[in-house]
Amino acid sequence: MFISLLFFGWLWGVWGLLLGAPLVAIAKVICERVDSLKPIGALLGR
Repeated sequence: MFISLLFFGWLWGVWGLLLGAPLVAIAKVICERVDSLKPIGALLGR
């Protein structure tokens, strides 16, 4: 999560810090629900 916040903060500035956490959380939930994307969901969960 911290690395994704750094990335989104670098990419979009303050707005990236505010929007980065919800975007990663949504991506994690979607990846956990789709069987072929479960390894990515596990990686996002760490």
